[in-house]
Amino acid sequence: MTQINEMVDHSPEKRKQCYIQARSFFYAAKRCGRIEICEESGLNQNFPIPEYVNIAFSCELYLKTLLYRDHEFIKGHELSELFSRLDAAKIHKVSENLKIDEVQIRNLLEQHSNLFRNMRYRFEYLQYSGSFSVPLQFFYLMSESLDQLAQEAFGAEPYPSTNVDIGYFHEFWLDF
Repeated sequence: MTQINEMVDHSPEKRKQCYIQARSFFYAAKRCGRIEICEESGLNQNFPIPEYVNIAFSCELYLKTLLYRDHEFIKGHELSELFSRLDAAKIHKVSENLKIDEVQIRNLLEQHSNLFRNMRYRFEYLQYSGSFSVPLQFFYLMSESLDQLAQEAFGAEPYPSTNVDIGYFHEFWLDF
């Protein structure tokens, strides 16, 4: 029996799985952010904290997919650090896609670099509560732009299409 630390390295498969997970967390964020009214209580049932966590993790995994080198993924959750490791052409492409200059992108990522960690453990930061603002539209657009870059880097539609991923989530949520 092969132990985990002795497993055969399947580099393209690892990058593919990272990409698929990035896309899956993107759709999980969208699902969490969907505003639905509960029939029983009449209350809004969206899930903002999981939405923030999922969209931040989606961006992180897309960046790690693009930065995958020499059979290794870069460690860490800091979005600004991961983004800064992209080559200049990719950074420029993200800027073009978002229609935001590179300095603004870097500033937003720096301000929210630890969004995944901070929102995942939001209960630990409640003593510091006050106004808290996350530019969700920026993170959704960033995720979509990074997805496009990954597709371009690894060929046209190298992994399952959007319809497949959405179908997966419908099955997951219905079976849960």
